[in-house]
Amino acid sequence: MTPRSRWFYAAITLLVLSVVGIWNGYDEWGTATTGGQRLATFTEIGYGILGPISAIAVSWAWRSSKVLLVLWSLCLGLTSGLAAVVWGDAPLWAGIIAGISGGLVGLFVIWMSRQETTAR
Repeated sequence: MTPRSRWFYAAITLLVLSVVGIWNGYDEWGTATTGGQRLATFTEIGYGILGPISAIAVSWAWRSSKVLLVLWSLCLGLTSGLAAVVWGDAPLWAGIIAGISGGLVGLFVIWMSRQETTAR
């Protein structure tokens, strides 16, 4: 996979997951009754908003893209772990595994977004 196609797929992944984050966050906000549910919904909306901003930053090779991607990845990992526990009544160990998995997806997107900076 060439570096140019990697950042393109990273931007597409960011945009697709952002649609999911905003859509679900909007739907869940009214039904969130506990603090954990509100926090999970807030972080879900967070990665939904940070995704398109990060996609633009990656596409235009902004210096702030690294910070935006890390924030996006943290929101994704937190949402993954919290949602399993506070919405799905899963045990804590399942939430930890889900959070780590979400964080790994975020790290994969960060890796895909790396731009080629050396001259050929």
